[in-house]
Amino acid sequence: MNRPSKLHGWTEHARNEFADILGQSPSDQQMRALLRLWQKHNQQAFLNRQGRWQVKVVYKHKQQSHNLWLVAGKQNGKWLLWTVFEVE
Repeated sequence: MNRPSKLHGWTEHARNEFADILGQSPSDQQMRALLRLWQKHNQQAFLNRQGRWQVKVVYKHKQQSHNLWLVAGKQNGKWLLWTVFEVE
């Protein structure tokens, strides 16, 4: 299975998880920033046990920095940002 170099969007679950990390609902612009981070770092992605691609990135916004795992999964034939979680 080839890792996706670009994601076509995100799931509602990914948005909700990112909201928990940020403490507020993320804007579409913030979600698109995650997609760009995926595109930039996809070569480091690995296939996890659930058959989804996963990569660690740093998200910076307004003097805050978050170490995140981005997880991509396929839905209806398109690669989407499946979920997001923070690394302590």
